[in-house]
Amino acid sequence: MIVTVNLYPEVSKRMQAKINLEQRVVTHLKPIIGEVETLVLLDNMTTHINNLFQQEFSSISNVLYSRDIYDYQEVIDGSDAIILFSDSLVNKRNSYYSFFHLLQNNQKIIFDGSIETIKIALNGDDKPYAICLKETQLPDLLSLSQTVVSNMLPSEIITDPLFEDVPMVVIYGESGTGYVSHNEELFSLSTNDLDVSNLSHEGFLFGLARGLSDKENTTEVIVKQGLICAISSIDKQDVIFDEHYFDDKINVVKIA
Repeated sequence: MIVTVNLYPEVSKRMQAKINLEQRVVTHLKPIIGEVETLVLLDNMTTHINNLFQQEFSSISNVLYSRDIYDYQEVIDGSDAIILFSDSLVNKRNSYYSFFHLLQNNQKIIFDGSIETIKIALNGDDKPYAICLKETQLPDLLSLSQTVVSNMLPSEIITDPLFEDVPMVVIYGESGTGYVSHNEELFSLSTNDLDVSNLSHEGFLFGLARGLSDKENTTEVIVKQGLICAISSIDKQDVIFDEHYFDDKINVVKIA
């Protein structure tokens, strides 16, 4: 089972838009990823939880709200993969690190957020299991110019100290090309005969979570499922239920 957790300081239009986007992707991908519980943890102690249910997204039954992470211990314990979203950890560092004390050995956190929060998450002692990045994020994330990054080999980028002790790093371009580091092995990612652009980042995250939920899955299967969901979540794109359709269209190849 997949759970998404959103850390926010307070109720805002930005939060509403983010939750609504997640729910649209979850609904669209339901035939592939199944049911997904969404937890919204709010830091602002003045927020009245009851008022949230008067918002436009209050009718979504699988969105839960709290100011205390321990309220949803049972939900988190029942999950295999947790997608943790946060655009700002300024007032949420304690909430972020509290997650790691709730995890069981078989649970994996996929972290996503702003450049600032990704740096905080990767520089801490408790690191997420996986991170999924767009190639366009690399210059700001690594504090390097676009020219320098463009001239770097994938192995040079993946071995940057920022990614140390992160078991899985996925870096992709909008056309579906990219590379993956998983358990100290390096893989290339490419597509054939697929006219895709502007991949859904949220779809990629949910696909990776689905892949990681099964501990028997190989890296190739995990990444392929991520890309299938990223493609299937593109605006106006139909969900393709038969994964074999992509057998000769998505290539995940070990290169080191």
